[in-house]
Amino acid sequence: MVDYLDQAPALRPFFEFDSSWEGFDAALKLRQQFHINRGALVQHLHLQYEGLNTDEKVKANIDSLADAKTFTVITAHQPNLLTGPLYFFL
Repeated sequence: MVDYLDQAPALRPFFEFDSSWEGFDAALKLRQQFHINRGALVQHLHLQYEGLNTDEKVKANIDSLADAKTFTVITAHQPNLLTGPLYFFL
């Protein structure tokens, strides 16, 4: 993990973007080139939430996905690769 954050040259073949704001910006610019049927996404998410007591903020967040400038950031606990569900501190 430290090597990744330090951008060690040996790890460079395994990731496309740096762990920086510039890398994040580059990833978003690349992602904008992919066609996404945002209308269908919003429609299906609303269907999934149908019948639930949902806060208006949740509905507004779903609706915001229709905007081409809206992105979701998905994170995963990748540092546990090959070690199981462990937590660690840097």
